[in-house]
Amino acid sequence: CRKVCRVFSDFITGRLLYSIILGIVLFIFLGLLQIPFYSVTSIGMGLLAFIPVIGTILSFVLGFLLCLLFAPSKCLLCAFGFFCVLLLGKIFLQPHVIRKNATCSVGLAILSTTVMYALFGVVGMIFAVPTFIILFRALNRFIRGRLNRDGSPPTGSASECSPSEEKEEQKSSSA
Repeated sequence: CRKVCRVFSDFITGRLLYSIILGIVLFIFLGLLQIPFYSVTSIGMGLLAFIPVIGTILSFVLGFLLCLLFAPSKCLLCAFGFFCVLLLGKIFLQPHVIRKNATCSVGLAILSTTVMYALFGVVGMIFAVPTFIILFRALNRFIRGRLNRDGSPPTGSASECSPSEEKEEQKSSSA
């Protein structure tokens, strides 16, 4: 139960902090580029960036459409601003803000977000990644337990768990 709470709390606090910082950086950057409605665009980015993968795409579309409607000559500049901010966020900000035990591969994030949106709507999109991380860890633990019971050692690491969590699991199982 503690691991489940830790995954959800790390994910929510990490995504919240990431979204706020990304919205502020985009506000400053688009303001310097004098893009119209940069405040609305950056607030939309801050709110939608909380949803993994799809939120950033939706916020880009929102900002690009606003720019296309009110200043078509600055559309390329707006797209460049979004690209720079998102690239800097993914490379430098996200690895430091979102903890390792609350992350997963991009493919799993897209799959989980799509499935949970189809089942539960926007709320499902928000909680999709931590839910799937927990499900995959439970499945991984079950498979490893079955393999160990059969006497054949598990090969490789097909785990979505972080190395620190695998060490914690080994310590708790040996105690």
